[in-house]
Amino acid sequence: MDRPHLTSWGQQTKTMTPKATTTTRNDHDAIGDDPSCSTAHHSAGDAGTKAERLNLAQTEHKLATWLRIALLLVLLVCIVVVSLLVNAYMRNTETAEFEKQFESASHKLVTSIVASFDSKLLATDAFVINVVSHAQEIQAEWPFVTLPNFGVQAAKFLSSSGAFVATLCHHIEQGEERIKWENYTKENDAWLYQNLEVMEQDPNYFGPVLDIETRHFIHDSSFFPVPYNESERLLTPNWQSYPSVSLPFNYDYMSDVAGPFLNQSMETRSVVMSSVLNLVSDPNDEDQVFWSEFLSDWAKDFIPPDEEETEPMCDIYYPLIDKIRGVDLDRRDSNDGSNAVGAMVFTFYWRTVIRNILPSNLIGVIVVFRTGCGELFSYRIDGAEPIFLGEGDHHDVKYDDFETFAPLTEMVGQSVSYTGVPLDTDISCFPAISIYPSQSMEDEYVTSQPVHFALITASIFVFTSLLFLLYDWVVGRQQKLIKDRALASGAIVNSLFPENVRDQLYQTGEEELKKKRGANHMMSLTAPNFSMNATSDGGPSAHDMSSKPIADLFEETTIFFGDLAGFTEWSSKRTPVEVFELLEALYGAFDAVS
Repeated sequence: MDRPHLTSWGQQTKTMTPKATTTTRNDHDAIGDDPSCSTAHHSAGDAGTKAERLNLAQTEHKLATWLRIALLLVLLVCIVVVSLLVNAYMRNTETAEFEKQFESASHKLVTSIVASFDSKLLATDAFVINVVSHAQEIQAEWPFVTLPNFGVQAAKFLSSSGAFVATLCHHIEQGEERIKWENYTKENDAWLYQNLEVMEQDPNYFGPVLDIETRHFIHDSSFFPVPYNESERLLTPNWQSYPSVSLPFNYDYMSDVAGPFLNQSMETRSVVMSSVLNLVSDPNDEDQVFWSEFLSDWAKDFIPPDEEETEPMCDIYYPLIDKIRGVDLDRRDSNDGSNAVGAMVFTFYWRTVIRNILPSNLIGVIVVFRTGCGELFSYRIDGAEPIFLGEGDHHDVKYDDFETFAPLTEMVGQSVSYTGVPLDTDISCFPAISIYPSQSMEDEYVTSQPVHFALITASIFVFTSLLFLLYDWVVGRQQKLIKDRALASGAIVNSLFPENVRDQLYQTGEEELKKKRGANHMMSLTAPNFSMNATSDGGPSAHDMSSKPIADLFEETTIFFGDLAGFTEWSSKRTPVEVFELLEALYGAFDAVS
């Protein structure tokens, strides 16, 4: 009867025998007394090799895991550090721009304020020289001097200086001179009606043009005549003034809060600034409250209706000296027979000094005025327009280090182009100014953009990290699939070949792979060819001989020949799987017995 085909392992070769199954045994299956071929020796060696491979695999897996963790930590540190650096760089850039803009604004303010006062003093000096020249030309005796076309000249002066009222005050002595003066004003008030015509055409005058009630006697704020029996009292009534409103002349400036400053200007022959005329530093002081309300109400007729008359205003007093001694009028030289015969007074609001200086996009600059008379008030400048904040210092103390300080007394009138009388430093209320930024100004330059850019930068790094994690997951998944396939292939190999044959197959495959890599072989790497195809004459082909045969020499061996009775009939009634399972179980039993 037919016998089943049993397998003999050579170089992946199955040899068919007609009678029996012949099995070539490797050193694990050999039966003999050679110690070098003992099963125990090879099992111990294989176990060591497997343990080494397992430890190496575990070590490499741990190393790869730690590398992933380290890379993620590096990316995290990079996200934090780069985001902080971006935020710090942009924040420093914005802060530097903020400081630069404030420095530029404060410098421009100081320069413009000083230039504004220099311009006022230059215009005043020219106006006073014109008055004195006219008196000398007509050989008039002071105080009986009237400047022709005063309204036109005064309107131009106010337009260029930023003041809203200009007045000429003449010094009058009690007694006969006072009587002559009051008669003079009755006979020479035609200039007043000329002023009314100018006021109707003046685009810078916003008040009413009304019939004017005149007082041809010197009076005080009560509108009653100054007593004639006060021989010790100095009289300095206003004469020509523009614009002209109710009671336009013969008001004695010495009778109100302006008196000390006007007197100081004439005595020292210097420019004197008054205190703030309408600022109440002490609400319990009835005189302060009265004059503040009185002067604010008086000023209302001279300013646009949309402007606040209660904001701080001051007078500037410029002495009238009856002789022109040259370009430079030195107040200290009074031995040349010249006399201070009066003063030119002009009144201005402080807002006009700091208006239209800064660009419209620059807001939140705080200007604090500290006058020489102890007054303190603050403005905020938003673009071209100043906003009165009130009495006191209203700057934020956190910006103290940004202060730009400018003492106007030491700066105004120092220009080489100004050749008029100098500023008084004793009683004058010329202020010192302090300029600060505010939170609103800082917010214009120091924004939240650095945080936004830092978040964008961090988002880019986070996105990159997520891509890395996704890539690592995909690669790991592919490696797992390859590993699973390799394990499945290994299981198949383990089921087909004895352990020593399997190990030699793996070793042979690894050696061939190393050779191919060393020679830069470009062909696809395939698993080792385990089959030996016979040629037509029964020998291996030239292609198959390129692989090293797997064959072991056994000097002593036992060969078992067996026959399965009824195998042909039995197998004809069974499926291939059932036949394979029978033979596999039989071979396994033989291997176990041997």
